[in-house]
Amino acid sequence: MDHIQEVLSRLLSPEKVAEVTEQVKKYSEMTPKEKAEQNARVSNELVGKLTGYECAKCKNKGYIYKVEERLDVYGKPFYAEVACKCECMRVRDELRRIHNSGLSKLLKRYTFRAYQATEEWQRTALQEACQYARNPEGWFFYGGQPGCGKTHICTAMVGALLKAGRAAKYMLWQDDITKIKQSVNDAEVYEALINSYKTAEILYIDDFFKTRRGDFVSTADVNATFKIINYRYNEELPTIISSELSIMQIAEIDEALGSRIAEMADHKLYVARDPRKNYRFRDKKVS
Repeated sequence: MDHIQEVLSRLLSPEKVAEVTEQVKKYSEMTPKEKAEQNARVSNELVGKLTGYECAKCKNKGYIYKVEERLDVYGKPFYAEVACKCECMRVRDELRRIHNSGLSKLLKRYTFRAYQATEEWQRTALQEACQYARNPEGWFFYGGQPGCGKTHICTAMVGALLKAGRAAKYMLWQDDITKIKQSVNDAEVYEALINSYKTAEILYIDDFFKTRRGDFVSTADVNATFKIINYRYNEELPTIISSELSIMQIAEIDEALGSRIAEMADHKLYVARDPRKNYRFRDKKVS
């Protein structure tokens, strides 16, 4: 201790030396558990260098430290400082996936603030979407013609949920269901891919059952989709769905899927076909 004080006295003021000396003394008098807890507190106060999302819990380190009691090789208990992955890493992973898919531009463009609700049906859509974003329980279904703002509203919800620290996963139905079907012969890849959608904290399925002109929704499409929808139905996981079809039209393709969506969706919106409601025919205004 005397040697430490001598070194500190060369670097610090007498007041600071006394403060540090007192802290060292207190630390030396702690129990092993108290020392581990103190180390964890110090580690948790450090600020990390992760970017793209601000996390107050881990201070952008990606890990939160806690103390666990363990046994050494001789069976003697000791206390260890353990790094546990922070919940924000799920959000960071999804943001990274969204960025790599090119959707980050959509998140910046399609916000609640940018949504122009000039008609009553638009105000209703905005109100229900904001309500769901604040409390994402049950399912949200928005069906209707192209250009009525479905993707805008649903993407705005995803953006709001991500900012709130919820891990909202995006699924472009036609593209992602094709990837799932293509991996069916590789059981490990198939299960990992389909489980990522089944178990997502919040899942947004965009353009549900949308096919290329003249194509039909195949049995393979339905079977793969059912595995995702049915799991989320059984587990009551929050799900957002946009589609050019109504729920009844989805049920005509597959009643099991349509009826599950109808039962779970506390928020159901549908915009009937009307060229005046397609913002793409207007003066480049996002609706």
